[in-house]
Parts: sequence; structure tokens; C-alpha cells
Amino acid sequence: LVDQIEEAANELGLGVVKFFPMEQIGGLPYLKAIAAPFPSLEFMPTGGITAGNAHQVIAAGADGVSVISEIVDSQDPRGSASALMDAMREA
Repeated sequence: LVDQIEEAANELGLGVVKFFPMEQIGGLPYLKAIAAPFPSLEFMPTGGITAGNAHQVIAAGADGVSVISEIVDSQDPRGSASALMDAMREA
């Protein structure tokens, strides 16, 4: 079944799966469980991602992250973006 789902997703051109809102749909444990059987799909979690947890999100199976509030709501958006980039480099 996993192979069939993965094949269908590839045939449809589904390359990146937006995983939103990450915490409300199961957080890191769910991301890890769902990403593992689908290695050809890329997962892009959104929601609740910070410089402090970005490395955990990548370790759980994400191929990247989508971040809005951490930057937009910051008193120092440039500094927040830089901290996130540093966290991603370390992941």
C-alpha cells in the first residue's frame, strides 16, 4: 500500500507535502511516523517552528521548514531569520 501511495503521489507530481499546522496534527511524532515510509516525498512542516526547534523538525523527517510568525512577529526580523538559518545549517 505504501508503494502504491508513493507511486500515485509521484505520478501526480506531488513532490512536497505541506504539513500544517504541525503541532495540531500530531507534531514531531506524527511527522516522523508519516515521513519514514515515503522517502521520495518531501515534507515541509509549518506552524510553531522556531530557531530552537528547527533541528528537531529536520531530525523527525522534514526536508525543510516554512516559518512565518517567528520572523514576522519578531522585534528583530533579520536577527530571527539569521537564527533560523543558523539552526537549519546545524540540523
